[in-house]
Amino acid sequence: NPAGRLTQTWVKEITDLPGGNLPAKYIDIRDSTFSPASLTTVAGTTIVFVNNTSASRKLVSHNSAFFDSVIVNSGKFFTLKKDIDGNLEFHCTERPATIGSITFTP
Repeated sequence: NPAGRLTQTWVKEITDLPGGNLPAKYIDIRDSTFSPASLTTVAGTTIVFVNNTSASRKLVSHNSAFFDSVIVNSGKFFTLKKDIDGNLEFHCTERPATIGSITFTP
């Protein structure tokens, strides 16, 4: 399975995520960036962080109202769904200067 390609089972897992009528938003965890690095969406949207690196990454939130930290293994994903508005900044411990952000609007 080449880097960046999803297996059929993995696609099914992502597709079947709960989220009501709101579509999921995806953030790619890459070696030295997040893609997109920032986004704005409505509170309650499911955010899927997909690790497209060859190693596990520890994702750390700068706002514990959303989450504290989580390890996302290579080729796996972490989902976040909160019905709160606000700003969430985050980074990976492996690259603390690379910061991503999500703005959740009411």
